[in-house]
Amino acid sequence: MRFSCLGKFAMASLVLCSALLAAQNPPAVLATTTASGTPAAAPDAAPAPAGAAFTRSSLPPPVLHPAPFSRIGFAAGMSTMGIHLEAGAYLTPHLELRMTGSSFGYSVRHLRQRGFLVDGNLAFAAAGMAVDYFPFRNHGLRFSPGMLFYNQSGVNAAINATGKTSFTFNGVTYYSSPRKPVTAIGTLNLHKQVPAFTLSTGWGRMVAPNRHFSFPFEFGVAMIGAPVPNVTFTGGQVCSRPDGTYCGNVVGDPSVEKNLHAQMVKDQRSLRLLRFYPVLSFGVAYSFRVGRRGVSRPPL
Repeated sequence: MRFSCLGKFAMASLVLCSALLAAQNPPAVLATTTASGTPAAAPDAAPAPAGAAFTRSSLPPPVLHPAPFSRIGFAAGMSTMGIHLEAGAYLTPHLELRMTGSSFGYSVRHLRQRGFLVDGNLAFAAAGMAVDYFPFRNHGLRFSPGMLFYNQSGVNAAINATGKTSFTFNGVTYYSSPRKPVTAIGTLNLHKQVPAFTLSTGWGRMVAPNRHFSFPFEFGVAMIGAPVPNVTFTGGQVCSRPDGTYCGNVVGDPSVEKNLHAQMVKDQRSLRLLRFYPVLSFGVAYSFRVGRRGVSRPPL
């Protein structure tokens, strides 16, 4: 009986010690089985607290795009300012930088204008730069402000009036002397405003980020200022009658010079619309990568 009491006391002591240890160090939740041997459902895990950091797998995948100036391109085509050459560089998915240059020459012989025979030369020579803004990342629509910092475009002409040919300045008619025909030189400058602001829109990237060839198209205006016509007599005589009588030297004649100046003012007014010179161009471009690609992640 004595040993039975001692045994019961020892067992009670072990159970109490085990309970105290379990209270100080709670065990991890372990899967249990039911009497039928199937795993019992584990208790629901507590939801992650708000503001918890994302794991690496929850971040969006990186997006590769060219770094600024990592792609360049060259283009050639035709425009209203002549043969068109361009060089450009990629800046961002929405911006490109372009350098432009145009050149063209054309000659005409024996063009009759106001009673004169004109031998003229039309020459275009211009250079500038523009920034192409693409409002939609995956579309070719663009808006391009720019500047012409070099422009020497214009017309030069040699003017001759054969004998007894009539011409009119400011409503007054003169006749070229058959013995000493009138000669003159004329110019029409298309570069009154230098540098000149340009504004255009179009379609197509010259420096395409994911391909080599593209076919850009552009139209807009160059604000070159109103063209300035000028005519200077170099020799000959003018007559007041068609039969070649009552003639005098055209150079230094105050009446002729006054009427010529008045006529040039009228012509300049009629040319004022050309102060917004139309720019239309199209061509083919080739671009390629010269630097590394950048890596960016879209905002979460």
